[in-house]
Amino acid sequence: MTPSGGGASSGGATGGNTGATSGNSGATSGNSGATSGVNLASRRLGASVIAASDEFFGEKEDLLRPTAPVTHPHAFGHKGQTVDGWETRRRRGTGHDFALVRLGAAGVIHGVVVDTAHFTGNYPAACSVQACAADGYPSPEDLCAASMPWVEIVPRSPLAGDTENIFAVRYDRWFTHVRLNIYPDGGVARLRVHGEVVPDPRLLDGVPLDLVAQENGGTVIDASDRFYSAPENVIAPGRADKMGDGWETRRRRDVGNDWVLFKLTAAGHIRQVVIDTSYFIGNAPAACALRACDATVSVLDVTIAGPGQATGNPDMTATGPGQAAGNPDVAVTGPGPTIAGQDAAEWFDLLPRTRLQADTRHRFRIGAAAAARRATHVLLEIYPDGGLARLQLFGEFDTDGRACVGVRWFDRLPADHAMAVLIGECGLAESLAAALAGGRPYRKASRLEALLADRGLPGADTEAVARVRSVILGRWLEP
Repeated sequence: MTPSGGGASSGGATGGNTGATSGNSGATSGNSGATSGVNLASRRLGASVIAASDEFFGEKEDLLRPTAPVTHPHAFGHKGQTVDGWETRRRRGTGHDFALVRLGAAGVIHGVVVDTAHFTGNYPAACSVQACAADGYPSPEDLCAASMPWVEIVPRSPLAGDTENIFAVRYDRWFTHVRLNIYPDGGVARLRVHGEVVPDPRLLDGVPLDLVAQENGGTVIDASDRFYSAPENVIAPGRADKMGDGWETRRRRDVGNDWVLFKLTAAGHIRQVVIDTSYFIGNAPAACALRACDATVSVLDVTIAGPGQATGNPDMTATGPGQAAGNPDVAVTGPGPTIAGQDAAEWFDLLPRTRLQADTRHRFRIGAAAAARRATHVLLEIYPDGGLARLQLFGEFDTDGRACVGVRWFDRLPADHAMAVLIGECGLAESLAAALAGGRPYRKASRLEALLADRGLPGADTEAVARVRSVILGRWLEP
């Protein structure tokens, strides 16, 4: 199998040794934003290396391991030293090696990390990264076909050995797959693809929906503590399989409590919550509480305070005794947790302070009054500290929330993909589809809604317009 315009997979080799005892941190290009956001190529999200030109010395699947690379300097097999990474044989001809990765969650890519940890004499001289958007589950042969529109998001760039090579990506489009090309051959320990999850709204319609799930686009805005593990773990897919797969804070020696602030995929109504303390036996919180707000009607301004609290944000600035805040929407200013927006009444209780049991998956129904209120953000407070395995917030988008998800997705579709949706799925004529796709980005659902409602597509079939509203905005045209 050869990628369009790429090299073949063969070449002779006599050995593939690796050295070094530690991995250095560095960057060939990029900035701090390149490693922010979700790792879209996480195995936990379901990412997979579906093909590689060669994996003679090191298996392609190692690229996506969640653990830090390790070295085995004295472990050898029939093919050479045991390596923790993807390593190809030495090429004796033309061409280069590549690996195809299906992202665990489709979205916008902000940065790529090509980690050559422990590869010192056998790392690639250079790399490039391409991305594409493909519906369904294409085979490696489909992805390597000349008709597949790959976009170069990282141009051919030199690599350093035993280093995290970081590349910023400034391409505001929606992608489902990436292709890592290495020149001409060699070893890469890990590949990480950082960005923003942008869910396909068609896959969220008509099914039970976890509004805070990472795979659906939920995110952590900030947290009081990340000492033992990251709060992002609690919104990861599936159930935790050990204590380290959740979020755990250090032991508090003050009167405060720990917290995490979440942004939901989009505005919606929460009907049921799952608070899971599985595997936390001697360190589960004594209790928890959930509060929510609708930031579409008030400016989100959160003040969460108490001695010894810290957000864990790498850009945080200390603002009080033992306190820190780096998020512009989070200020740690004095004793006593408080939450305020333009109107503090906009914050409401989803779940009042409730006792928790250790090693238990708790399920709570939300009262009718709270479920009727629209939410965009949720604050989880645990008392006083401890660990959680998972948090799930089940409900549904409200009308505007579903429309926002659709526009966010449609605005970022590659042009050919947007045309395929408008023509193939919605039934628009090609000229009208080109006009609608060419008007992007719409950014606000109201702009697209107005265009469709005011018959801004002269000559468009009414049923086709109705399908556009249904697929993108989640709405049907009113008779």
